[in-house]
Amino acid sequence: MKTTVLKNLAFMWVGYPFRTRIEPDKNGSITVVQLRNLKENGGLDLSEAITVNLDDVAPQLWLMPGDVVFYSRGSSMLAALIPEGIGKAIAAAPLLLIRVKDKKELNSGYLVWFLNHHQFGQRRLWARREGSNIKMISKAGLSTIQIDIPSLADQLKIADLAELRRRENALVLRLQEKRNSYMDAVLMRCMQGASD
Repeated sequence: MKTTVLKNLAFMWVGYPFRTRIEPDKNGSITVVQLRNLKENGGLDLSEAITVNLDDVAPQLWLMPGDVVFYSRGSSMLAALIPEGIGKAIAAAPLLLIRVKDKKELNSGYLVWFLNHHQFGQRRLWARREGSNIKMISKAGLSTIQIDIPSLADQLKIADLAELRRRENALVLRLQEKRNSYMDAVLMRCMQGASD
């Protein structure tokens, strides 16, 4: 297995620097990916993403399927994969945008799994955190993280299994929520029957 630093494998940029609070535009043509859209399991929920109109976006900041967005501040350092069909979208700073240089060497789904995994990426990321009040990892610090690179076939297996586990966990959570709602309804009926 090969190991190298992330800067040898990917380009990195800080997300679009909104100068003030992001003002949503219901008629906006650009989706803005923010921290609230990243999920603990490496997923991305764009169902409540806001849209804006902008004229001054640097070409490299346009999100593309297979890009990785990364949040580097506080106790949650999260990576998420940009899905197919993202459309016209940008990541808002302080998110970092990671774009794999050679997809035959590094799979983006594998990179997300690696960065989010507590024994691999998270341990290495925590070792590079800086700051006194709010701990964070800088773009420079992220670029020097050692990435373990198995064969591309193994990366694809890992990425696929991680995605299946993420989907399974989401389904289990939905099932638990539905079960809780059902039980609440049953208990309410019991309470109403007891008061008659």
